[in-house]
Amino acid sequence: MTKRLSVLALIFLLTIPATAPAPAAGPEDDLAAVKSRIASLEQQIQASSGRRSGIAEEVVAAAARLESAEADVEAAQSNLDVLRDDLALRQDLLAGTRTELAARLIELASTRSDRDDARSEAEASLVHAYMRGGVGEPSIAFSASGIAQISVGLSYLDTLTGNSADAADRYGEIVVQEQQARARIQQLEGSIAVEVQELEESEHQSEALASELAIKRAAVESEYHAQTALLARVDAQIEEFEHVKESFEREEASIRATIAAAAAAARARADAEARARAEAAAATENASTGTTPPASAGTGALRWPTRGAIDSPFGWRIHPITWTRRLHTGIDIDGWYGQQIKAAKAGIVILAGVKGGFGNAVMIDHQNGWVTLYAHQQSLNVHVGQYVTTATTIGWVGSTGDSTGPHLHFELRVNGIPTDPMRYL
Repeated sequence: MTKRLSVLALIFLLTIPATAPAPAAGPEDDLAAVKSRIASLEQQIQASSGRRSGIAEEVVAAAARLESAEADVEAAQSNLDVLRDDLALRQDLLAGTRTELAARLIELASTRSDRDDARSEAEASLVHAYMRGGVGEPSIAFSASGIAQISVGLSYLDTLTGNSADAADRYGEIVVQEQQARARIQQLEGSIAVEVQELEESEHQSEALASELAIKRAAVESEYHAQTALLARVDAQIEEFEHVKESFEREEASIRATIAAAAAAARARADAEARARAEAAAATENASTGTTPPASAGTGALRWPTRGAIDSPFGWRIHPITWTRRLHTGIDIDGWYGQQIKAAKAGIVILAGVKGGFGNAVMIDHQNGWVTLYAHQQSLNVHVGQYVTTATTIGWVGSTGDSTGPHLHFELRVNGIPTDPMRYL
């Protein structure tokens, strides 16, 4: 991730100059340089956006892993809490059992004292009976440790004297009680101790698992935070790219405006110079040929595109080919094949080619909604996008398209509406 970020930062530094670029040779060069910078920035934005998508997917995956790890830690901790509660209960039970055992041992100590007293009493009774004339060995009744042997002894004692039976019986009962109490308490203590040991082992295992899961969760959380931090940095860089791109776009618009203003001024100068040359040439030609353009009562906003009589004016008429009544959207100027056609006003060529029934045609945009059309030409002398003036020969009179003979069909459209050009010639 660190390497990826370093590469991204390097690209950013290489793309965005620390200072403004050195002035180019002219506005066109400045424009080309700015457009190049904008294109480079767009590529970097696109590349950064692609990287951002990958990082965002990694953030989502890391978040899912973190959620799973937190669930595992929570489950392990819950299980550990249950084990600890159970262990506490068993430890309390074991402590109670051991307390009971201690009390029993104290009680048995007293019992042993009573047993010894009973033994002494029994022996004394037997000795007393013997001294009165009994037979046999009285100590045999107490030479055995087991209950069965004691019973044998007691049977023997019974033959000696009936006075010793009570003391011997009490002694046997005490021995049995002591043995039973000790065995029962030791068995209970052993059982509980085993359970406590098992619970302690389970607690240790659960603690180890919980610790391992906590370490895993911390690692996943660290990865998640690293991914989200990287995503934030990439977002900030994309935003910076966008800001710089907007700055270059404003600079591009400013340069374009400067170029457009310079071009307009150049066109105006060229138009004026061409008009002057055309007027001079026309005067010279008129002087040498004795011909003049058709008379016109127009404003003079348009120059006559060629010389010749008006064969068909603007307005409704019967079409010479279809013989239907239709609006004639221009004027037809009579002429001969190869006669020069000039632009009626300076402008930009927006059509130079075949246009349906108009045949070979040229359309010129003069701005402010004015467009002129020159139809049925024999051949063309301009191309789309070319700037022309009234001195520019745009083509030659012909009879292409729907035409009955060589002539120039000339139109003027103002904001798309056919207008009689005679008002402006």
